[in-house]
Amino acid sequence: MLQQWTALLNTPDEQDAVAALRQLYRDARPMYGELIFTGACEFACEHCIYPPDFARRNIGLDRGAWQHIVDGLHRELGIATFVYGGRSVTGEGIAVLAGIRARLDGLRIGVIDNGISYVPYRERLRELRLDWLDLSLDGMPADHDRQRGRDGSFDAGLRGGLWLLEHRAVERLNVLTCLTTINRRSIVPMIRMLNREGLQNFFVTPVTFSEGVRPDPSLSPSDAELVAFLDELEDAFGGLDDAYVEVGLFDLERLAAIRALRRDRLEAFAPASDHLAFHRTAADDEFWIRYFPASLTGLRELIVNSDGTVIAPKAMAHGTIPVRRTFGNLTQRPPLDIWRGVADSPAFQGYVRELQAERRVLGVGNNAC
Repeated sequence: MLQQWTALLNTPDEQDAVAALRQLYRDARPMYGELIFTGACEFACEHCIYPPDFARRNIGLDRGAWQHIVDGLHRELGIATFVYGGRSVTGEGIAVLAGIRARLDGLRIGVIDNGISYVPYRERLRELRLDWLDLSLDGMPADHDRQRGRDGSFDAGLRGGLWLLEHRAVERLNVLTCLTTINRRSIVPMIRMLNREGLQNFFVTPVTFSEGVRPDPSLSPSDAELVAFLDELEDAFGGLDDAYVEVGLFDLERLAAIRALRRDRLEAFAPASDHLAFHRTAADDEFWIRYFPASLTGLRELIVNSDGTVIAPKAMAHGTIPVRRTFGNLTQRPPLDIWRGVADSPAFQGYVRELQAERRVLGVGNNAC
């Protein structure tokens, strides 16, 4: 896929490039499905792209509707990896995942959680044999608790993660961290501390914005801060114990910052399936920086809102999601029917705008590929 994307960057005529992007979406299928089982969350985290009242503005589906949706996505689009992406773990959501395990062979299932909401269901969760769980921890306790808006949330989340580790409740336990101006200086110390506790897999993503909506832009580290953070993290990773450390970049501006301030690092990025990757090893440790082109986001993930609507990336920031940011509702239309219309829908213009920006920054004469 990356080879095709690179060709889009270097196609001389922009209209031809856009037409080729549409054709790429028509010919391919999304790799995994992100399922927002509930819009409810007891936290109001500063960095979260969801507004606090998201649940009030987005209804939830019952178990039968979700099972029908997942079955259809697997059968019609061939999706075999599903992420329980939001916004908190519920009994209904666990029941749906259990049904997936019982009915469909060979699927990979992961959950994102703060280490707190899953606790009432942890025995049921353990029975699911999850392929992974992403545990959200955002810096050392003081910074994490400030970013989460609740004292003691770091300690509670860590206890939840250590229980999963101790009981071998998931195949792979990852620590997921959102980089902001709040926790910029405490993520590396946190990784060192958690590694001493036995955690080995760490994923860091700079805070993501939907411009003019959420979250507050003041949370975004400057270009210089981002590059300094990457240098510090790279310096630290070799001193960990059998650790995997990855920074995921999903915004073009982040890659542009690296190009402007650390061209040597940018030139070390290499193609890797659907993204560009920088890779280093030291002893038993691995360090990665991955840049995922935003114009290809729809081919990586199909996002299903709590009401069954397939939505564009970052659309949840609006709370009440504009129709122009949706592709169709899976309770009303079959998955394949919705997917066939993606490339011609108004929401597809978001991917077009991302490609146009990528062409300006990375195209002929600027190419990092």
